[in-house]
Amino acid sequence: MALDNQLPTLLLLGLALGKIMTTSFSIGSGGSGGVFGPSVVIGGALGGAVGRTFYSLMPGIVTQPGAFVVVGMAGFFAAVSNSPISTIIFVSEMTNSYHLLLPSMLVCTIAFLLSRRWTIYVKQVKTKLDSNAHMGDFFVDVLASIKVRELLPGIRKVELIPEDMTFAQFREVFRSGQQHYFPVVDKEKRLTGIFSVNDIRTVIFDQTIGELICMKDVANPDIIFTTPSEDLNEVLKKFTIRNLHRLPVVKDEDHSILLGMLDRKEVIENYNRRVQEAKSGQPIEDTGGDSGEVARLKNTRVKDAMSLDIEVIPYDMNLESLKEFVYKRKFNSFPVVDAQGRLSGILSLSDCQAALMKGDMSVTAHDIATHNVVTVTDEDTYFSALSKITGPDFAILPVVDSNDPKKLLGVISRRDIMSAFSSAIVQG
Repeated sequence: MALDNQLPTLLLLGLALGKIMTTSFSIGSGGSGGVFGPSVVIGGALGGAVGRTFYSLMPGIVTQPGAFVVVGMAGFFAAVSNSPISTIIFVSEMTNSYHLLLPSMLVCTIAFLLSRRWTIYVKQVKTKLDSNAHMGDFFVDVLASIKVRELLPGIRKVELIPEDMTFAQFREVFRSGQQHYFPVVDKEKRLTGIFSVNDIRTVIFDQTIGELICMKDVANPDIIFTTPSEDLNEVLKKFTIRNLHRLPVVKDEDHSILLGMLDRKEVIENYNRRVQEAKSGQPIEDTGGDSGEVARLKNTRVKDAMSLDIEVIPYDMNLESLKEFVYKRKFNSFPVVDAQGRLSGILSLSDCQAALMKGDMSVTAHDIATHNVVTVTDEDTYFSALSKITGPDFAILPVVDSNDPKKLLGVISRRDIMSAFSSAIVQG
């Protein structure tokens, strides 16, 4: 009837006002109700009232007041939903009329521009990137869009271990480097296996097997690897199979040709950069800028993730006791404490190995420990700990009191920090 100009102006105004009130009460009180239907009624009634008003004032110019109903529907809902283009299309479809397309476009555009500061969807996030409900899907989508080949410039070049190298020769390699994963290759430099420090920790100090075992016997031939054509979603799954920190990257066409080692930290950093690019719409240079995930790491304290179950070494423990102590523990580094239990140094597996190679069993933990210890305080952030632990590639960082740098409170490992980083990304 409004389209056919059969309703009086006051009735149309009353209908629009009444619908505004009932819709506000229904939605504002938490009741069930949509917004599209009421918006179309309100917009159509107001448009009809405006059309009839101008028809009575300028009948020679406004000859079809019913057309204002259609334009009012489109304009009002375009302002409500902030979606002018789709509103124009479905209102035209509803009324089976496209001859008002141009005036509808004009009204919807003006209504959209004037109402952009307000919305009835006060809790609606702006984009899918900001939606917690879709964060898991988005996390997978972003990782799946990044190929390993994009990370090839940053992969680590590592020392290759020949199959026929004896265990005694390997000790020298281990003592002189900071490598944790060791690819084993044959005479043609083709990858045949891999092992980590944890795989050999039970025999690293055993001098009787130095010439009896070759590294081929130590290496695990069941290699978990990745290729340049794989995406980071698959790579992250492989990292979690054995809680690995690095994966061998091999050629697509020949899985025995090693290109380098991919660090889990590189995967997370590239994901983080891609999210920043998606949010900003522009490529992000690696300048240390903060994303939401990094901001969380900067606002979370070390005391929330540090381990209180500390394996410490007394400063006067002799080398023979050290050998037994390290053999039975699962860690690669240990804080060294003095008689009062205060931090005096840090001792690593390679430090013990170097001392054993010298053969002087009279030395103590204090003699071979590193005394210039890199520490974090319990009030430091995850981000600060991450920057300290990944630079020289430490296994653990001692956590000390913020007011007393020698008071040992706990330790935090690379695994603790990277797990916190991963959780920050997934939780969005």
